[in-house]
Amino acid sequence: NFANDNMLAGIERFRVSSFSWHAIYYGFLLSMILMLQIFILTATKIDKVQKGKHFILFILLIINLFLTNSRTPIIITLICVSIYIFFSFGKLAKLKILVIATITFGISYFYFPYVSNLIVESTIGISSGSDKYENASSVSMRETQFAQSILIFNKNPIFGNGIDYITENLGYSSDENKRKSDINLMGFESYVYKLIIEQGIVGIVANLVLLISLFNWHLRFFSKVNFLKKKIIIFNIACLVGFILFIVGTGDLGIFLFFMSFFSLNIKFLLLRE
Repeated sequence: NFANDNMLAGIERFRVSSFSWHAIYYGFLLSMILMLQIFILTATKIDKVQKGKHFILFILLIINLFLTNSRTPIIITLICVSIYIFFSFGKLAKLKILVIATITFGISYFYFPYVSNLIVESTIGISSGSDKYENASSVSMRETQFAQSILIFNKNPIFGNGIDYITENLGYSSDENKRKSDINLMGFESYVYKLIIEQGIVGIVANLVLLISLFNWHLRFFSKVNFLKKKIIIFNIACLVGFILFIVGTGDLGIFLFFMSFFSLNIKFLLLRE
């Protein structure tokens, strides 16, 4: 599907969402699948024909990622890939990748206007709050959302106001035409706002315990497994970091079911006998 954000978020820009309901959600799916392709190409033993097919898929996924025209999935992909490369590659391999990445970035930036515009207008624009797109995410907009969320949080700070409170009581909807929630809350562009409103301090602590436990388990398990599984652990940690940054940066957008299923399969593989 080709979507104009005028329908989704009041932003007049071209975006590709494929089979998913939203371009940013699609961008996260692409980010995780791209990570999987990188893992297959660098950590598994496959023949040249299979490697060629995976490389073609890798290129097509990158093209799709840029066509989502969404900064968060692109930035998250770069962070995830950087973590994976830094902790699972040797010094010489890191140097080669750095040189290739620098050359590729330079060529893309100076010879492909789409790439340079996306980097300048999206990455820099978010910090200045001066995106050219009306209603695009900015620091000031998020500050407003956070302040409004705190006011609702204060009504029931310990246990929160209940699951689905923002949709059933505040009238929030991903469809702007059906949205009845306060305009200051806009699109709830962070899972943090939803968390503090619906689950309160108890929910915040529970989420932190879960995430910290996942990191801790992987790190403790690292010394007990073979080389391949060490790479899987690094892969898992990189993806988990990307997941956290995504939900904090844009909201969960329904990705919990996909990510936790994907993540759980990787954990199961780690537990299989060598």
